[in-house]
Amino acid sequence: MNIIFLILVSLLCIPTIGLCLSRLLHSREIQLYEDSSEKKFLRYHLNQLEKDFKLGIIGKEEFEKSKLLISQNALKLIKENGEIESFKIPSKLTNFVASGLLILILLAGSTIAYLSVGSPEMLLSDGKIALNPFTKPGPTRLSQRKIEQALKFETEKTNSDRSEQTQDEILLEQLEVVLANKPIDLEGQEFLLRMYLRLQKFSKARKTQLKIISILDEKAGSPAYALYAELCFLAAKGYISRDALEALQKAKKLNPNNRQALFYYGLSLLQEENIIGTANNWLKVVSMPAKDNRWTHLVLTNFDKLITLSQKEQIKFRGWRIDDFETVNDELLLAILNNAEKRLGSDGSSYESWKQLIRAHYKLNSISQGNILVRKVEKIFSLDNTRLEELIEQVNKP
Repeated sequence: MNIIFLILVSLLCIPTIGLCLSRLLHSREIQLYEDSSEKKFLRYHLNQLEKDFKLGIIGKEEFEKSKLLISQNALKLIKENGEIESFKIPSKLTNFVASGLLILILLAGSTIAYLSVGSPEMLLSDGKIALNPFTKPGPTRLSQRKIEQALKFETEKTNSDRSEQTQDEILLEQLEVVLANKPIDLEGQEFLLRMYLRLQKFSKARKTQLKIISILDEKAGSPAYALYAELCFLAAKGYISRDALEALQKAKKLNPNNRQALFYYGLSLLQEENIIGTANNWLKVVSMPAKDNRWTHLVLTNFDKLITLSQKEQIKFRGWRIDDFETVNDELLLAILNNAEKRLGSDGSSYESWKQLIRAHYKLNSISQGNILVRKVEKIFSLDNTRLEELIEQVNKP
């Protein structure tokens, strides 16, 4: 929980609690005074005078003089005790209940405000989202709506710099008008989604995909939820929101081998600094044969962050006694790299993916395997001496 949030809540609650306690003590002092024998005695005589006057035992003049004398004694007693009652004081029980309710409302309100905001440490002083997606989230992830609201100003500013509309944007506006009257047109919504993606309008694409899932209802499969999660990720500039995480869990439940869901779920765990969880999900991604190497490439692109994190923290195994955490960690990460190499070797993937693979081996101090891969890449891509030197320099950068 954010330290600034705690300080602000403390500044609000502590004075309030102090005021309540002070009021309780104050009311107790007044109550003691109200129950004093002197006050009871004066009140008894005043009541007796009124009864005698009504019964005709004493005259009006005597009644007025006696009443004045009692009033003077009462004022003197009040002055000596330093208490002047200007209003009726509630009972101790009423004060206690009211104070307790006020404290509970303050605490509950503060908690609700914190949870509704999500993670205050993800917010900067000006209310904008910290765009580094690898800032560790708080106990509660931000909702997609809150992230997009925080990013809205930046998006609108970017769009305002362009004065002219493209042909695609004109077509998109026309399509939006048509589909506004056809909310359950599945083919139309899918076409609209492709247009949003083409123009990189990820927030609108996300909302459209959510409509598609609603139209499909129970027929919505794992790919539909995984795509929605990816669009959430793109619209939030790399942060995985609460909505995206729920979609990923749904996608994995429907198909545990969905590589798209496994990659982004692993990425969400990486943001939470869960090394083992990330590695296990990404190991599944690179262990399954596929037609293309997109997800393997994305694993390797983000692998630097996983290695850096694993080198800073020890891995925690619940109920296991392992002395050499670093060795276990390296074995798991090397297993990912070895399986990734098989995927790259089987589909003639890009030069950049190979470069990321070699770099990862060097960072894990797997120097000999890194050197072998350098020679392999030299042959696959027919590198001359200049390009080979550039490759070696790039993969050894800190």
